Amino acid sequence: STDDSALPPFSAGSHIDVELPNGLVRQYSLCNDASETHRYLIGVLLDAGTRGGSKSVHHDVAVGSTIRISEPRIISSSWPPSDRSCSQAASA
Repeated sequence: STDDSALPPFSAGSHIDVELPNGLVRQYSLCNDASETHRYLIGVLLDAGTRGGSKSVHHDVAVGSTIRISEPRIISSSWPPSDRSCSQAASA
């Protein structure tokens, strides 16, 4: 959060909508431990076949940027996710 206040809680499998600088809205999985209430961590793979979402994250958003997001929610009941973007980001 911008003022270090606690963010809304989330659980495993939660996603947030991210309003990107290029005007797109994309959903990303939260990767951090739910006990961390001061931040949400997402992993975004720069996809060669991007429709603009991952490219905007990688080129237009930097550490410390302020972006608009939704409250966390469960989009799908399938867990763990089929992609490995969160595990890749955590190990990078």
